[in-house]
Amino acid sequence: MFKQKKLRFLIPLICIFLIIVVVPPYKLVHLKSKLGGVFNYPLSFVYRTYISILNTKKIFKFYFESEKIQQENKRLKFELNQLLEQRLENERLHKILELKERRAYNFIAADVIGKEPTNWLNTLIIDKGENSGIAVNQPIMQLAGIVGKVIEVSAQTAKVILISDVNSRVRVLMQKTRQEG
Repeated sequence: MFKQKKLRFLIPLICIFLIIVVVPPYKLVHLKSKLGGVFNYPLSFVYRTYISILNTKKIFKFYFESEKIQQENKRLKFELNQLLEQRLENERLHKILELKERRAYNFIAADVIGKEPTNWLNTLIIDKGENSGIAVNQPIMQLAGIVGKVIEVSAQTAKVILISDVNSRVRVLMQKTRQEG
């Protein structure tokens, strides 16, 4: 029974093959045009399926490439941000060095590590203390001028009251008139 099914399928294929081989090419064109309608639909279905598979592969390829590019873009943005921060810090440090060279005083660079949580006092906490040579009533400056003065000192930190605080008093010397205020 299985052999009979094979023969039913195999005989037409052999006939078509023999026709293609035996019939001269110029006559084969007419035969193909007559048989073309029979093979058109299955072949177009196979072709559309093949194109769909290729397009699906391309879509997945583009998706994974897009994900990879987005990850690289995030990494590069992070690196760019780090470089900008380093450049700004470098500029600040250069200005501090220029200020140090112009002044006859000894400066100690410090970073602000905290702020008074209440609004009663305008105070900051810096990361330098007695171990770094900081003492009570020392002025705190930035590049634009005086910021405040030290009001408390511990071994590693110091509390600074800002000149914007109503309780703050800073003695000044007017540059043009040399009067104290």
